[in-house]
Amino acid sequence: MQHHDVIKILVVDDRPDNLWSIESILERESYIIVKANSGRAALKILLKEFDFSLILMDVQMPDMNGFETAAFIYQREKLKDIPIIFITAHSHEEEVIFKGYKAGAVDFIYKPINPELLRIKVGLFVELYRKTQSLIAQEQKLLNTNASLQKEIEEREASELRVLELNKQLLQNNIHLKAVNAELDRFAYIASHDLQEPLRKIRVFSDMIIQKKTAAKR
Repeated sequence: MQHHDVIKILVVDDRPDNLWSIESILERESYIIVKANSGRAALKILLKEFDFSLILMDVQMPDMNGFETAAFIYQREKLKDIPIIFITAHSHEEEVIFKGYKAGAVDFIYKPINPELLRIKVGLFVELYRKTQSLIAQEQKLLNTNASLQKEIEEREASELRVLELNKQLLQNNIHLKAVNAELDRFAYIASHDLQEPLRKIRVFSDMIIQKKTAAKR
């Protein structure tokens, strides 16, 4: 996509004097003018360059006329949105006009070319192009912002799910810890109870030995 301040116009005409005339009429507008002296030459240029804001196309050209060239141009996805203004000497032939619109024309300029009218018509389409590019840029910015917000929401949701999972794990760990503590308490109780009897017997036995020793000394 070309920068919105750079306007490229493709001018297609088999006569060099017509190409020069159109270029001189538009030169004060700071457009980049690319010239092609036939339909085939225009198609060759359009194979490599897609960033034209407008095409000015002569209708009457040998080998391939303007309508045929337009048909080939609009077959390509990357070129189908470039407006074409046809330049024709047949100002009152409805058949020519019909063919032109059918071929994708957005407007006509009639020979001999009125310089001021050409500048006005080209200026209108250039302004339309700039506004369209601005809207496309705004749309892309909004799409990028929405994508960024969506990603942030997903990350936050994932983070919240992780926190919930960690809390659940912590709760399970606490339950397990209480069970372990209860088991230890039970074991301690049993252990202390089971040891009471042997210890009592040891104490009794010790007391008996002490008593016997005491009696013997007497």
